[in-house]
Amino acid sequence: MSKGRGRRPDKKPHLRAGLVPASIREVRVGADVGFWKTQAPIWAFNRMVVDGPFGWGRADGATVAWALGRLHLLGSMTWQDILSKTDSHEVDIVSIPNADIARELQRVGLEDIDSLVSLHLGSLPRIWGSRQERTLVILFWDPDHLGWPSIKKHT
Repeated sequence: MSKGRGRRPDKKPHLRAGLVPASIREVRVGADVGFWKTQAPIWAFNRMVVDGPFGWGRADGATVAWALGRLHLLGSMTWQDILSKTDSHEVDIVSIPNADIARELQRVGLEDIDSLVSLHLGSLPRIWGSRQERTLVILFWDPDHLGWPSIKKHT
């Protein structure tokens, strides 16, 4: 066994260039708060609503597989592209037209969020979620676009 290979217990670990321990990082003042738009989304499924009018329990296995496939495709895009090129959008909770969505948000303890993201998956189906930076917490399944129905001109 050769000498000198072990680290002395009193010696501090060496930091590689560019690495800063979390304990001494500082928050940058004036940091770009829209940085998430240039990144691909992360999908979080830990708060999915299973029952109720917009619950995932209403979807069969083939539909869930199809929705996951659409999420996979959207996952290759940046948030900027998703929100500008796919008819997906973020909406303020204040102007929510569907009382069922408001009740469901309260039931799952998310009544204090400011907005929801509606992911456009096809002509009608939508996935609703709460965006936290680049992560979308998947909440509701809306197969008939009833959560926030579009009001078309001249209809």
